[in-house]
Amino acid sequence: MIDAVLLVAKEIAKEGLQNGTLKIVGSVVRFTSGEHKGEIHSHLQPTAAFEPAQQMAFKLDGLEQGQQLLQSMLGDLSGGISALKVMSGLNLALSAADIGVSIAGFALMNAKLNAVQSAISEVSKGIDFVQQDLIERDFVKLRALIERYENSWHLSDEQRAVPLLIDIAANANETQMLMEAHAQRLLTEGLERLPVADRMLDGMALTLGLRVSAAMAANESNLARNIADDGARRIEAITGGIGHMDLVRRSLPSGIDPSSQEWMDALAKAREDAEPALAKLRMREANAMTRSAPFPTLEAHGIQPREWLAAARSEKREPVMLLAEA
Repeated sequence: MIDAVLLVAKEIAKEGLQNGTLKIVGSVVRFTSGEHKGEIHSHLQPTAAFEPAQQMAFKLDGLEQGQQLLQSMLGDLSGGISALKVMSGLNLALSAADIGVSIAGFALMNAKLNAVQSAISEVSKGIDFVQQDLIERDFVKLRALIERYENSWHLSDEQRAVPLLIDIAANANETQMLMEAHAQRLLTEGLERLPVADRMLDGMALTLGLRVSAAMAANESNLARNIADDGARRIEAITGGIGHMDLVRRSLPSGIDPSSQEWMDALAKAREDAEPALAKLRMREANAMTRSAPFPTLEAHGIQPREWLAAARSEKREPVMLLAEA
């Protein structure tokens, strides 16, 4: 079993997050000052106790209720996730769920996929080249793989699950690459396609999380790390070059005199409208880039990846575990 001393209590990190000496970056908590500035303090890992908040966030309308619910679940720790304050309820749930390694069961993952699919259908109306039937097929394949992953945890012989989990990690790669290709193709048409491309990237990130989790559940640390790092590079390659002004220009209406008050008002609104989209892009990139960060720490403490996932899946009280840096 995992030694309780490795699970840093929220109270230890709370003061640092409140006074600014610690901050959350992706899936890790980092020092912002002192001799350890920039170093990792601890690693975030959602648990089974976090799932009710995620489920509820999909059902709530708007940011305020979703943010309040997550704060009630996470306590003061959630205050460090500042980027969530500018996101919609759906983005809030998806982005928070992408922190750490996914331990979500089929029901929650299915809810996430339903949310992404619904959003794709909503923002892709009138876009002929988004082939909805092919996208539907990709999501069906992903659901089947998620169900196989969840079933693997219920096998009486853990060793029988290993080849199944490795097969899941390999087969999900096709779905990940298809969603990546959809997003890339959409963005070649211009940033006006970003809303639907962003949803495809949500699907890609969820698929990547499944692949990493499957490799970890098979105790294949090197495979999990390779999948996580490759996925991070791919996500960054797609959206890393998109900046705030790119999104502002996308939203600015044409035909307005740049010297007019109307143009100044339009610019101010475009800047405000760009913030949620930019925050989500940067958070997705940060989450992807830090997903493999806990592996050396787990290895240093002699903790098997499957043991870490099992602890997260069985934790019913604390919504987030913090793994102390070795």
